Amino acid sequence: MLLPNYFRTLRLVHLGMIFGLLLFLVMGILTLETGMYHPFAPELDRTLQVITILLSAAATVVGFNVFKRKILAARNSDGPAAGRIRLYMSACFLWWALMDAPAMLALLCFFMVGNYAFVALAGFHLLVLLLFMPRKQNIIVLLQLTEADLGQLEGKGQ
Repeated sequence: MLLPNYFRTLRLVHLGMIFGLLLFLVMGILTLETGMYHPFAPELDRTLQVITILLSAAATVVGFNVFKRKILAARNSDGPAAGRIRLYMSACFLWWALMDAPAMLALLCFFMVGNYAFVALAGFHLLVLLLFMPRKQNIIVLLQLTEADLGQLEGKGQ
């Protein structure tokens, strides 16, 4: 039976989210700059700025606190390594979603009003996503994994 490689799965999901966000960002800027698309609600600029900043701040603060709590729960779990890495993965997925959603909202607002402040806000969330890239060594230290655990998590063990 082929076991999943949890580290590879984390990397692929993370890169997919970053790539999707970057693609949406670049395509949005290109369509506006080339004149293929024109903002349709510039009068909502100020209102949308307030809404996106508040949602962005809330998602960042709440998301990080939930992420930190879930990471500590994964670390303190006395279950098998596969269970701890699943807890870690669920914490990462939630954190990444809470960073991705405000970025997408900011880009949608950019399409609506054409204000590059929304691109900057999306860029902030993209940078946070990049900073929280899953690194194997960090996961090993954080979850206190042994060599046997690593073999199992990389799909090499039983």
